[in-house]
Amino acid sequence: MPGRSGCLQRAKLGSGIDGKARIGVKGRGLLLDLPGLGAFDEPVDVQVHNTTGTVCWGATFSPPFLGHDATSVRALSDAP
Repeated sequence: MPGRSGCLQRAKLGSGIDGKARIGVKGRGLLLDLPGLGAFDEPVDVQVHNTTGTVCWGATFSPPFLGHDATSVRALSDAP
């Protein structure tokens, strides 16, 4: 995906504490349809869709967040 405008730049999936999955995602561009990340205090729903099939991953992240600023958010997902 490097060099493409408006897509995920990197996704890393691994094992976390107590057998829970851990995922890190980095992306940029207008096609990602991100809201302003300034001051917000509402839950954030994240969905990643595969453009060539029906594969989809999603999670909800509710405040308080581990950290956020105008360009990034660090958070733990809500329990499934």
